[in-house]
Amino acid sequence: MILTAAAVLLGWHTPLYAQDDASGPCRGVTEKRLDDWIRKANNGAAVTETLRPHGACTVDVDADGLEVLTGRLALTAAGPGSLTLRGGDSLFDVGDRGSLQLSGFMLTGATSSAVTVATGGSFTAERMRFTGNTGHFGGAVANLGGTVAVNDSDVYRNTASYSAAGLGNNGYSAVMTVSNTRITENRAPLAAGMFNTNGQVTVISGVVVGNVAELGAGAGLVNGGGSMTVLDTEIRANRLVCPPGVALCGGGLANAGILQVVNCKVTDNTSTGVANLGGGTTLITDSEITGNTTADSGGGVTNGSGGSVTVVNSTISGNIATGAGGGVADTAGGVVKLVNTTVRGNRSGVPGGGVANTGGGVVTMTNSTATGNNPDNCAGAVDGCG
Repeated sequence: MILTAAAVLLGWHTPLYAQDDASGPCRGVTEKRLDDWIRKANNGAAVTETLRPHGACTVDVDADGLEVLTGRLALTAAGPGSLTLRGGDSLFDVGDRGSLQLSGFMLTGATSSAVTVATGGSFTAERMRFTGNTGHFGGAVANLGGTVAVNDSDVYRNTASYSAAGLGNNGYSAVMTVSNTRITENRAPLAAGMFNTNGQVTVISGVVVGNVAELGAGAGLVNGGGSMTVLDTEIRANRLVCPPGVALCGGGLANAGILQVVNCKVTDNTSTGVANLGGGTTLITDSEITGNTTADSGGGVTNGSGGSVTVVNSTISGNIATGAGGGVADTAGGVVKLVNTTVRGNRSGVPGGGVANTGGGVVTMTNSTATGNNPDNCAGAVDGCG
């Protein structure tokens, strides 16, 4: 089939049934075909393809990955079968002015992030599965200054040699929005589930479960700088090994920038549910922080390095700390405000089972209660603790 120049400019494409190996389960989808589409997009066509594999289709991509995308490419795997892209350093590398939309694929086996997005690029994922990928930063997706949206997807069992085994967002221009997505069982030395270094991240209606960080920073969601907003999300059973001297440790969430947590459940994480450190600012509203543990201070919430934490209309219960503040601990001269919040049934190894002020900061409770904590409800200067 011969395409006219006008057809290319309009984004028309060769039907899959016209390809040489269209009778197989992949219906002609090959690495060469994917690169052909990228080249067409880079030459100015808005390329849109709907792929309909028969049965389980796996397309292997060589170690160099696909060509860099600087045009507009949209690919949808619509069934009735499934379509997996496997291998490559980065399977997809989205460059400046590149726009990639993927729907319905599994991406696996990449050795330098399944998708990498440069400054000026954009990537949208719908109904995707990212698993078995690795990288230095961002095993599944590494956003290095572009705009990324991940919707209705699964990011699971990816690894990183440094950080962000699941999703990484790096750079002042980097924007990432994640909605209705599961981030589970990813593993890295630092910040296993998601790491925002200094960009902007929003997580909506997510599930962040079972991520593991071996050397510190955070296991679930980590905001190292910039801003992160987490809405209607479950953050559960993430596990962090926090070595002595590491400044940013939060099993569920860790923050050194600006963090907002709204209507979330932060449960059963190790070490600490929410950690605000490095001078960060955290606002927690309408949330439950329960069953988290730490070998240090602040089982539910810890605040250090002169940071600021405000907790409103929330419950902090059943958390355990070996040090002070089974529920809440302020450890380094910061500010903690508890407003319309219940602190109950928490336990610590030293005084301050509910709320502890051990760093000479300002800790206040307004219309809040601390009850049934062990060995006591409050320790240090905690204004409003009856």
